[in-house]
Amino acid sequence: MKLLIFVLLLAGIAGATTPNLVPLPNSIEKREGTFVLSERSRIVFETRDREGMEKSLQPLAEVLASEIELLTGIKPAVVDGEAAKGDIALRFEKADQFIALESEQEQSYSLDVSPDKVVVSSAYYKGVAYGTATLLQLLAGDKVPAI
Repeated sequence: MKLLIFVLLLAGIAGATTPNLVPLPNSIEKREGTFVLSERSRIVFETRDREGMEKSLQPLAEVLASEIELLTGIKPAVVDGEAAKGDIALRFEKADQFIALESEQEQSYSLDVSPDKVVVSSAYYKGVAYGTATLLQLLAGDKVPAI
């Protein structure tokens, strides 16, 4: 019984310092501040013009906007272009070549949350989708902790 209580206490302490995310990212750096979603926030997606590669993050941006609306009541506008303060940006990272087989694609992503904006990026569409899933898990009301 004492061992069970100790394990539960240890789990509670560990949970207090690490967000409960599924799947757990390879690394998380907690930073100061919080991103606050507002009625003026937009989801800014990127379109790339490279032969054989996924072209646009617009479909994912539309889904993310709907998910945010379900969770917060705020539906960000979805636009192509440059992100400004208060926006969520979905970006493609540079990829030297397109790997057609999904099983061989690098699915890693970067999620950069600052008080000014959120940037989710990956070389592939699916990686950006994983990053948006993590973003949604971190969303508490209209706030996301800076990481």
